[in-house]
Amino acid sequence: MAPLTTEQRDWLACRDEQSLTSVNTGGKEVPEEKLKQTAEFLDSAAGMMEHRATWLESLLKDPGAEDSLTGVWSDSFGGELDIVQTGAKFYFTVDVVRGPSFHTGNIGGIASWNDPLGWFSDKGKDPEKKDETNLAFIRRDLKMKIVAANAGDYGGARAYFDGHYVRIAKLSEKQAAKVRKEAVEGPEGQ
Repeated sequence: MAPLTTEQRDWLACRDEQSLTSVNTGGKEVPEEKLKQTAEFLDSAAGMMEHRATWLESLLKDPGAEDSLTGVWSDSFGGELDIVQTGAKFYFTVDVVRGPSFHTGNIGGIASWNDPLGWFSDKGKDPEKKDETNLAFIRRDLKMKIVAANAGDYGGARAYFDGHYVRIAKLSEKQAAKVRKEAVEGPEGQ
């Protein structure tokens, strides 16, 4: 419980920081306590709380509850990981929105899987790209930890992929097909 308590404090600070950015002050300086009483702040915070509640519930009972990794995973800090597992590999996409300036990032591909570890490398994918990007996937109980190396080419300055993701939902067949396609071809519109 101690690590979860610390993580919850960090999450509350993140929720407040992001929700404060949704308040329009018209350029006026307004004390933070007043901003936290506005409808914009409360609406944003409530939406984030709902998402966090789903994340916490999923820690108690995995909605996938199967041997496969396939599903929608969230870190509840603005990161979503979608996985479609096929034997000893999985197709994945990770989309993140981070920080008060909403830096975005997206990466996807095919990772090898040797339970509880997964590995992705983009080596050779883009001949113009000088440095290799790697993602390590480490499954512990109901959490999937992502550790990224040299992933800056895939998002804004603060759009990191690292985090502890929990499966929050199953993927429909249509969603699974989209994940497989984007893992191979890249996200739509790019």
